Amino acid sequence: MKQIEKNVGFSYNVGMFRWTIVCVAAASVMCAGDGLDEARAQLSAGKVDSSIQLLRGMLAKDPTVTDASVLLAETLLEQERMDEAEEVVDTALAKNPLDAKLERVEGDVYFREGRIFDADKAYKAALKTDPNNARALYGISRVFEASCLRQRAYTTLRAAHAIDFHDPRIVSAFEATDRGSQPAVARMQAELARYQSEADAKANEVSVNKLKRWIAEAKALDGKPEFELASADPQYRIPFTRLMDGRHLTGASLPIRINDAKADLRFDTGAAGIVLGSRFAERAGIQRLGDTEFRGIGNGPAVKGWVGYAPDIRIGNLEFRNCLVEVAEKGSVDDSGGLIGSNIFRRFLIKINFAGQSLDLNPLPGPAWDGHARVDRYDGPELVGYTQILAIGHDLLIPTLVSTTTKGEQTTGLFLFDTGSTLNMISSVLAPDLTKLHGTDMKVHGVSGKVKTVYEVDKIVVQFANFRQQMHDLTSIDLGNVSRSVGAEISGIMGLPLIGLFESVTLDYRDGRIKFDYKR
Repeated sequence: MKQIEKNVGFSYNVGMFRWTIVCVAAASVMCAGDGLDEARAQLSAGKVDSSIQLLRGMLAKDPTVTDASVLLAETLLEQERMDEAEEVVDTALAKNPLDAKLERVEGDVYFREGRIFDADKAYKAALKTDPNNARALYGISRVFEASCLRQRAYTTLRAAHAIDFHDPRIVSAFEATDRGSQPAVARMQAELARYQSEADAKANEVSVNKLKRWIAEAKALDGKPEFELASADPQYRIPFTRLMDGRHLTGASLPIRINDAKADLRFDTGAAGIVLGSRFAERAGIQRLGDTEFRGIGNGPAVKGWVGYAPDIRIGNLEFRNCLVEVAEKGSVDDSGGLIGSNIFRRFLIKINFAGQSLDLNPLPGPAWDGHARVDRYDGPELVGYTQILAIGHDLLIPTLVSTTTKGEQTTGLFLFDTGSTLNMISSVLAPDLTKLHGTDMKVHGVSGKVKTVYEVDKIVVQFANFRQQMHDLTSIDLGNVSRSVGAEISGIMGLPLIGLFESVTLDYRDGRIKFDYKR
């Protein structure tokens, strides 16, 4: 009997012990939940530092609260404190190695750091743990898009949206895929009405202006593709004018005509579409649709501008119809009166022929492409000799190995291919890890005005495609605005001093390829 009582007593004590653990765990979850709610409230109120401090305090008491680690990492990432965000995720994953939320946010950190393929591995790990992790699917769709696997990107994004059609980032990306369709316009009109009906309408001003512009753009295009070719000619040769500063190549300009207005605009692979100065836009009779702004290199504020519509644009002997253009209000964003981005020619194989002083537009290898259809890249034998690059939006990014001749340090990064830049540049975030920086009196200006701090860099070696080049004329500045625009860290810019060393460079937007032909 005593033995039975002992067993019962032992069983009772175990039950009490388990019950106590459950209560403590429940209390911990409640505290964590309360703390997370408070942290989110602080963020909503714009008190970012307070939120970060609160989340760090929560994790100091209980490092296993995964949601606190995720929110802290996301907040730090939003503040561009990537090293801290990565440290938070690494610490949390060491304690929770198979947590899909942490693996997903690790992918987000890697993508923002420019480590696109490391991000891909992290997103796939998250999906292996949780196949229904919508944000991991969204992350993979971004990797597919950057890798020019557009159909796979769209399919993956649709899957993410089907799982979580309330996530703001997923919804925004999904709606952007068919922004010109009638159903999308109807949704935008409904959202616009909702914003305008809210009591604090001023708080929604940015969203309201953006929606108004998108609706106006969709109505102007009227369901037709933007930059539609007026003829079915398979190839064009557009002569360009070399822009020189003494013996130094500083750019190339292309002739443009809109209505009866003519100008020469700088050809710029770093620009998106066509950007006009306000005086030329006025002469050309551009129809204004809505406000926008421009950001780029420089420490000044964004340049105010607007989006307009032109029914017909001629560039050399090439004619486009149904065109959206951007206009900078402060005269011009460029000393040549405007910019022509290479992405408007994306349906062609684009050869920048420095030796022949022409832009040669030829048919793409393999299947034809209209520049709009969601297709995966082509990998046929015609592309032997080309190098795979990343394409994020209109930006062409070249994976590059950077090293020094003295320290022997080396790292990899993404360099922006930019014929609009008269300088080769390296990020002031990356450069100090590799070599010495020296102050200089050089003045650098960009879209966002003057750059406050400019450095000169000791000799750097860059390796890309099949080329290795020692660079003596490298400038180091803050490329934060460029990185923010791309959504991934940009380590440097390949400007004309480097690009001009080649006889020609050929771009393939559909397949994410580039080919450099070196001067013989």
